[in-house]
Amino acid sequence: YELDPPYYYSFNYGNVHFLSIATEFDYQEGSEQYQFVVEDLESASSNPNIKWIVAFYHGPMFTENLDHDDYEDLRDIYAPLFDQYKVDLALQASVHNYHRTFPLQYNEDDPEDPIINSDGTIYTVVGSAGASLEPFEDYPEYIGPVYFGHGFLDVQVTNNEDSSILNARFYDNDGIVQDEFSITKSNGEKVITGKR
Repeated sequence: YELDPPYYYSFNYGNVHFLSIATEFDYQEGSEQYQFVVEDLESASSNPNIKWIVAFYHGPMFTENLDHDDYEDLRDIYAPLFDQYKVDLALQASVHNYHRTFPLQYNEDDPEDPIINSDGTIYTVVGSAGASLEPFEDYPEYIGPVYFGHGFLDVQVTNNEDSSILNARFYDNDGIVQDEFSITKSNGEKVITGKR
């Protein structure tokens, strides 16, 4: 099936804003895609009806596999934007297993060593749908739970009168929860809980 360009886009579902970035096409600063992402995140972050921003893309910015460095420039260009516009969750792929980071902020002094900060973005790698699995190679301190097996990530948002909660659970193919985390936003505060 052939898709027509552009291959990057965004949409809202309830109070969640989804941004798709096409990592196989020009995403460098100054590109059309870069301009789209900046304008899109600026609009979403200033929209009072949007409580959550979720970005999804193929090539990972942060991963347990340190040899998977094809996307360092993606990280160096877009992770600061994710910080600036308060992206809550990034869904990544390419590496064929499951793992997630603690909430991270970009470290300008050492991009290989992001800052663990509760105001940061949680980066997940969900490359576990069915391709041959890749073993874990390295474990940087910013990586939390990992799972070597097939499965899927279920993300749900629940809204209450004074709070909004994003719950995520990674299920293996037998339906067993291998990881879960939640982000609660209430009265301008953000609280993250989950397995370590």
